[in-house]
Amino acid sequence: MSNPLVMSAWAPGLIGLAFAGSLYGVALGQSIYYARHFPNDSRLIKFMVLAILWVVPLCMSSANDVFF
Repeated sequence: MSNPLVMSAWAPGLIGLAFAGSLYGVALGQSIYYARHFPNDSRLIKFMVLAILWVVPLCMSSANDVFF
């Protein structure tokens, strides 16, 4: 049997992971919607939107996993 104290320490992290993953999925969906429904925007603006919504959170998440 697992120690209840250890299990209670993991619960907030797993809840936070599920919540953060859900929000990241929403951001991905919004960026795909933007790219498909606004074809007249320049490639630079589309690239900046995709970089802000995809690359920056991914890099911050990776850096957080590595350093903390």
